[in-house]
Amino acid sequence: MLKIGDFSKMGKTTVKTLRYYDSIGLLRPKQIDEETGYRWYSTEQLIALAQIQQWRQLGLGVALIRRILHGEVSENDALSQRRRQIAADLDSLQHQFRRIERVLTTGAKESVMKINVIVKELPECIVMARKVALPAYRDLLGEIPATGAKVASRYPDLKCTRPEYCFVKELDGEYREKDIHAEICQAVEVMKPDFDDVQFRKEPAVEAACALFKGGYEGFSEVYAALMQWVEDNHAEIIGEPRESYIDGIWNQDSEEDWLTEVQIPIRRG
Repeated sequence: MLKIGDFSKMGKTTVKTLRYYDSIGLLRPKQIDEETGYRWYSTEQLIALAQIQQWRQLGLGVALIRRILHGEVSENDALSQRRRQIAADLDSLQHQFRRIERVLTTGAKESVMKINVIVKELPECIVMARKVALPAYRDLLGEIPATGAKVASRYPDLKCTRPEYCFVKELDGEYREKDIHAEICQAVEVMKPDFDDVQFRKEPAVEAACALFKGGYEGFSEVYAALMQWVEDNHAEIIGEPRESYIDGIWNQDSEEDWLTEVQIPIRRG
């Protein structure tokens, strides 16, 4: 049996940490002297401590480790969850890294100024439209092909217009990072009866201020900044929800840097 001080030395863990593990039921002493209150640990508990330390080094929280030790969750499930979290964190860091590279190369203001805004007529078209509720904006990437597959299963003979025209309208009145509501629209050749959450309608022709953006969707703020500056400079009036028309994306490009989107803002010029 080892006193808590000796156990901490051999386990390379502070006494304060061992007392904390005891208080939360993560690693209790083998024995506590009722008279002195001294904590005693067995040498076998060094193995248990080493396992806890390994889990902590892998980024698992003490609450999750306690659930593993109590048999409420398996080690494999816990580590798989941690791996998914790390992958998401790495993805976020990659986005930040690319944006830093772009700002260091061109500067944030110069990047916006280099965005070319053009005005063009968006022709009348028939669209199949589906409103979706998304946990996060990036979940939209999966909903776009899912919408197409759903409509194709109901109307296998329905064809998209050529060239294809797919766009999204955000329906929330403000920017939101989660619980997002949007409408996915795809131009099709003919009108069909509505079904489930899919509706068919005509989108009228409209003039729009448009700008192309190449890269991940986190850079959209630069496009909108350039478009809103153009609207103000040209005394135009915004008359409809902005459309984000996805030309190239995750479905046909391996690199996020090659994604191509056109943001279209319906306008009226005086």
